[in-house]
Amino acid sequence: INDGKPDPAGRLWFGTMDKTGGGAPSGSLYCLDANGVRRVREQVRISNAIDIAADGRTLYFADTPTGIVEAIACDPATGALGESRAFLTCAEGTHPDGVCVDAEGGVWIALVGGGRVERRLPDGTLDCVVELPVTRPTMPMLGGPDGRTLFI
Repeated sequence: INDGKPDPAGRLWFGTMDKTGGGAPSGSLYCLDANGVRRVREQVRISNAIDIAADGRTLYFADTPTGIVEAIACDPATGALGESRAFLTCAEGTHPDGVCVDAEGGVWIALVGGGRVERRLPDGTLDCVVELPVTRPTMPMLGGPDGRTLFI
């Protein structure tokens, strides 16, 4: 298991990956709820960048080697997934490695190979860039007394 987050309804979304690095993609994206575990996506190389918007209507997900963060429609009542769209297509040499969604719906994305964390608006528009002194940042999170401190 590589990455995971709960949604507002208490379901846990998590992904797996194959650490051997060989062959066809063998990871998956799963959802755990009161009814058990269900696989919602197969043939994933590296499950990453999983988080859910506060209203539960959008699941963000990336299979890191693709360089694409998807925004996937999600039914907040059932957790059923719908249409998917490319939310972010990373520049050559960068890959998504963790996201978090803030209270305003902004999506913070750590970019491995890019040495930065970007905040994107719900429509994918770049809003803010935090340059870092490392090339491989991972898993941004918000915390602190007011939930506005960025931890990387």
